[in-house]
Amino acid sequence: MNRKEEILHALITILKEKGLSSSFTMSDLADKVNIGKSTIYEYFDTKDDVLKSAVRLFMNENLKRLFDREVVSDSDFETTLKQELKYLLLIAKESKIIMTFITTNVKTQLPKTAREAMRQKMEEVKTYYEQRFERIYNLGLKEDILTKEMQASNYLMISSLLTGSIFRYVNAEKNDFPMPLDDYIDLVYQAVLKLAK
Repeated sequence: MNRKEEILHALITILKEKGLSSSFTMSDLADKVNIGKSTIYEYFDTKDDVLKSAVRLFMNENLKRLFDREVVSDSDFETTLKQELKYLLLIAKESKIIMTFITTNVKTQLPKTAREAMRQKMEEVKTYYEQRFERIYNLGLKEDILTKEMQASNYLMISSLLTGSIFRYVNAEKNDFPMPLDDYIDLVYQAVLKLAK
């Protein structure tokens, strides 16, 4: 890892530890990397520049994990949906910093260029997951679990249920989630089946 990446990863660590709503100082960042504050300015013009670069790096690294995940096509609808939901729940929990950007006004504290870059990345994720869940939906059609005649409102409710379940899980405090993850996923799946009828 080169010095610039070391600085960015140190800032990501600071933001994870202190939260996005807290401000960081360049002195805090320099101390974290064991360098002088002026060394940071050899790589970045401003504090906003380093923040924007750290957010972009963090998002790129985490989104790569999402985009690199293969769809397992030989599994049934239930298995595929549960595996996908579990993967999303776990990666979202690990990437709570991104979820914080999505669900709060923290993103307004970022420089405008960073907000735009984040908006574009989130649009890529949305498009990617719409396509991914469409493949899972087609598995449900193939197995007659879902129907083409299913009302648009039911489809919308299933999408909302899946999205809401991710946000609920991510926003739960560390030991404050009321059940084991697999039990939660089973409940979400049962709710999907009810909405599909």
